[in-house]
Amino acid sequence: MAPHRPEVCYSGTGWIIKKSSDEQITLADGSQLPLRIFRFARGGLSNQQMTVLNYYIVDGQYLQDVSQLRWKFLQTPTDIGYVLQVQIVFTEMGDFSTQAAIEAVRKFAADSAWEIIELLPKTVTTATKEPDND
Repeated sequence: MAPHRPEVCYSGTGWIIKKSSDEQITLADGSQLPLRIFRFARGGLSNQQMTVLNYYIVDGQYLQDVSQLRWKFLQTPTDIGYVLQVQIVFTEMGDFSTQAAIEAVRKFAADSAWEIIELLPKTVTTATKEPDND
């Protein structure tokens, strides 16, 4: 399994990590969504800034980063039904401040988390029934 890791992939294409932070957003139902927010910049004439919010969903459970995802696979590799990576990218243009960009990705993550989870399977069964030996 090779998930897209923003700190590796964006850096590999010329973006410089300015900051990363681990956060939790409280969703409408009171549950917590653990996630990581990255701030990237690219110099030159354009002087671009970008905010990237990233998290994973494994069988309905939210995970903050790739190390948690890998740990889950090490613990129960055959019991994983599905893995989903959610990444929200906000490229700043015009008069957007850093804080406005961060708030925009947080709000979108909170508003979309329930919709995303509703698209995924409700139950995951990976175990197969053993044949009777009678």
